[in-house]
This record gives sequence, structure tokens and C-alpha cells, in this order.
Amino acid sequence: MRQLARAVGASEHPSRRALDLLSAAASEAALSGDLARAKTLSEAWQEALNTISEAETYNLDKKQHALTMIDRLNSAMRM
Repeated sequence: MRQLARAVGASEHPSRRALDLLSAAASEAALSGDLARAKTLSEAWQEALNTISEAETYNLDKKQHALTMIDRLNSAMRM
């Protein structure tokens, strides 16, 4: 989880970095033939995109949003 937090937090746009990580992992899973994992990661990407949109629209707490994104990313990547 610390590695994910560093990877996401080091980015200028942490939320977009999380989306990039999920997208890359989903693509890698699909290319290797692991369609179940690709589907799970794609769904996590969509949920993350929705969460980012809500956070920006409603001006939600940025720290809480970042922690939630890191937790969701960690959960998705462990599968």
C-alpha cells in the first residue's frame, strides 16, 4: 500500500495517476488473457472516475478523497 501511495502521491494529479495505474493494469491483464481480472480492474477504473467526478463537482475534502482512492486502488490491485 505504501508503494501505491507513493506512486499516486508523487504525481501532480494523484487522481489521474490512480486512473492511469488501473488502466495499465487492466490492459496488461487483458493482453495476458486474464479477462476476469481485466473486468475487475476496468470496473474499479469506472468507479474511480465517478468518485473523482463527484469529488470535483461537490468540492469534497481532498485528503479524504486521496485516501479513499489509494485504498480502492490497493484493493483492486491485490486481486
